[in-house]
Amino acid sequence: MVDALIPSRGTHWGVLARLTQFNLLPSLFLHPGQVKLLSPPNGMDTNAARHPAVQAALHRQWSQRLLARLNVAASPVVNLKEPALPLALMAAEQLDRLVRELGIALLGRRLRRMILRDDVLAVRASLGETGMRWALEGARELHPGLLEAPPVSPQGSAQAADLLGASLLGLAWHDAPQSLRLRADWRVAPEAHSEQARGVCGLGATEARVLCLRRLTETDPEWLSCFPETR
Repeated sequence: MVDALIPSRGTHWGVLARLTQFNLLPSLFLHPGQVKLLSPPNGMDTNAARHPAVQAALHRQWSQRLLARLNVAASPVVNLKEPALPLALMAAEQLDRLVRELGIALLGRRLRRMILRDDVLAVRASLGETGMRWALEGARELHPGLLEAPPVSPQGSAQAADLLGASLLGLAWHDAPQSLRLRADWRVAPEAHSEQARGVCGLGATEARVLCLRRLTETDPEWLSCFPETR
């Protein structure tokens, strides 16, 4: 239902509409793990809230609280040339896919070294066929894999990849102006912002952003073509 409230991203005008929503209605872009931490208004989980008009009103109320929380950083993002903007405005499904692929790439060296049959089968079950194929065939071209990747249980491969990928994505806009960075931080899981999680990635903001945009260039060049800095 929330996705229906967010404008289409397919054209330049769609990007401007999404940017307006990102600026004025940040509650529409929250990661599920951020929701409880950011005090949704009463009634968000009721049947009445499923009605589009009611849901829109609740999101306006919630977003006003979030903007007040941002304080001086509540000023709108207006510069379409911000290098991290294509990442911050991605659709939720697109963002989740990028996070998973980035995380698998960082874990790739460790995943490719698993040799026990049961471990390999567990990783495949966790990541799915698409994720496993990416780990084995494509990921190393994006990143060779961390030399000191954290220990990962085969059964928890997807969860570990998502945490690392979200941390890397958060680093990609870490040097952006506050008005963009703080809104974008709400788009990934809270635990991805820990110093420990970011430290594991071992990359600075520019390096992380280059990696993220490189993968996005491969998966969604049409989206990137909407932004002056990535044409």
